[in-house]
Amino acid sequence: MLICICGNDFGYNMGNLKSYTMTLMLYLDHLNGREIKANYWLGFPHEPVDSLNELLYKLDDMNNASIGADELSAWFSNYDRPSNKDGTREIVKFGRQTRKRGVKMYFTAQSWYDVNKALRRITHNIYVTAKYHPDFTLCYDDDCRKPHLLGITPCRAVDDDLIPLGPEQFYPVIPEIFEVYDTEQIIT
Repeated sequence: MLICICGNDFGYNMGNLKSYTMTLMLYLDHLNGREIKANYWLGFPHEPVDSLNELLYKLDDMNNASIGADELSAWFSNYDRPSNKDGTREIVKFGRQTRKRGVKMYFTAQSWYDVNKALRRITHNIYVTAKYHPDFTLCYDDDCRKPHLLGITPCRAVDDDLIPLGPEQFYPVIPEIFEVYDTEQIIT
């Protein structure tokens, strides 16, 4: 199962809790006994994955695992066709098999249009996130340390456009989650 967590395509799409959301989902999967792999540091048991090739090497043996790929575009271009040279063809092949292996692969992107078109076609769940103040005004300040709400809109893709599946849902941001990942880590 492929799960994309992205920002609004035509609005401010940075600092809107995408990595927070993925980390929270990975942590919940960890609590439910799933093996966790990630391309970024996590403060709970996980296996680091430093490159797309390393992930592809490990895919054959995965089962009941959750993968977190922050800033997926750091691994390969979102605008090129799938290629054997950079591994994108393999990740698309794997994405089509995740259901059979009990694997969840979460990935973040600044916006839906930043996701490689081949991956867009096979992504199962799409969540658009936004950061709000408690009065439901959008927060555009990346350094704001006030309490926040996480807005999540589940969507589906139709002809590459996102269609909301229902109203945006709001959740209080849990400050402790920021302690189990590095919000300033650069993904290479």
